[in-house]
Amino acid sequence: AYHLAKKGADVLLIERGELAPDSPISSSGEHAKAFRSVYGKDRAMTRLCRESFKHWRHFEQETGAELFVPSGMIVFGADQAQTLKHWADPNLARFAVDSAPILKEEGLSHELLCKSELVERYPQIEENDFYDHAILDKTAGFISARESVRKIGSLAEKEGAVLWDHTAVEKVVRAGERVEHLVTARGDVTPKKAVIFAAGYMNGEFAPELVAKTRVTQHQILYLKPRDPAPYSPKKMPILIDINQWRYVFPIHGPGITKVVDDDND
Repeated sequence: AYHLAKKGADVLLIERGELAPDSPISSSGEHAKAFRSVYGKDRAMTRLCRESFKHWRHFEQETGAELFVPSGMIVFGADQAQTLKHWADPNLARFAVDSAPILKEEGLSHELLCKSELVERYPQIEENDFYDHAILDKTAGFISARESVRKIGSLAEKEGAVLWDHTAVEKVVRAGERVEHLVTARGDVTPKKAVIFAAGYMNGEFAPELVAKTRVTQHQILYLKPRDPAPYSPKKMPILIDINQWRYVFPIHGPGITKVVDDDND
């Protein structure tokens, strides 16, 4: 909406609730979402993230707000036979070492650390039998999701975009592959050029062709408030990812909390 409006397009942004609601159960309503450049052998994703970071810096300059909080990110890996027994997918166990050459070739700061180096540097991390090494992605951190969506939404409105919040799209009327108009509580909307759906799990309803390509998932999230927050600040503890079970641990953010996310959909 921001970029289209800035280029002079006639933009209407329809939001069924609030733009970035004050709710942790909404992705755009959370305090923090992870940002990383480390993606194993997937060079394309690493490059996309590197390029997207330039846009985050641009939005920080435009809004005057800190939207990206640097912390770094640790991704655990394994290479020893006794450790690999705990890993369901040997390819995931290589994620850290596979990431290192890609990050190096792309000029992105990182370190490969053995277990002893890791726990010496970060005493918050336990030395156990489930990993042998880890990669530290120094470009990583977290995006202040709620703040970012609100600030960028305000920028879009300043550029001329119109926001209809608390307005649900009740029906999509199509003529073949073209969207003819949208039925909303405020009346019908006939697009001049295009309709862009950014509706999360609702995409299956609005875009039936996506049903076979997408599935609804749900993260299990636990919020903790450390008695001593100092060791868990973003300056002292990176985001941690147990890629074997897709669990994330965030440093302190928002109202003095850390977040533990279980992203294992199996």
